Amino acid sequence: MGMYGFGWEPIKVKTEDGFTLTMMHVTGKYELNDQGEEVLVPGTNENGPLLVQSPMGTAPDMWLTYYW
Repeated sequence: MGMYGFGWEPIKVKTEDGFTLTMMHVTGKYELNDQGEEVLVPGTNENGPLLVQSPMGTAPDMWLTYYW
């Protein structure tokens, strides 16, 4: 996701039946400013949560790389 300018952090969630899921928390889209610092693009982290589930057997970021 970083190569497309999106910041993210992994969040591990343990289910009641003992499985551990790793979820991706997308923190927003970043770009470099004139000083070479990463800054958040305005308006990219103001929406509510969205759950996107990849099809079985594919990478979690497949929905992003497929459409970009």
